[in-house]
Amino acid sequence: MNLFNQFRETIFLKTTSALENGINELKNIRSNMKNTSNIDKDIKLLEYGLNGEKEIEYELKNANIGMFVIHDLNIVFED
Repeated sequence: MNLFNQFRETIFLKTTSALENGINELKNIRSNMKNTSNIDKDIKLLEYGLNGEKEIEYELKNANIGMFVIHDLNIVFED
């Protein structure tokens, strides 16, 4: 098809991530706590997730397939 031969660009419609905000908020909370082991675990898990998202973003950018990428989208249906 002609359409697929013309559109080869990957366009990201939203590049920010809620994970980055969550990590920053947990780090702020962590500074005020004595026992930080649970928060440290949560921060580590969020960082793993963020790294995975960055790897996927890299692969999508270099796929040479025309697409729109919508990242971290919440759809609300019936309240």
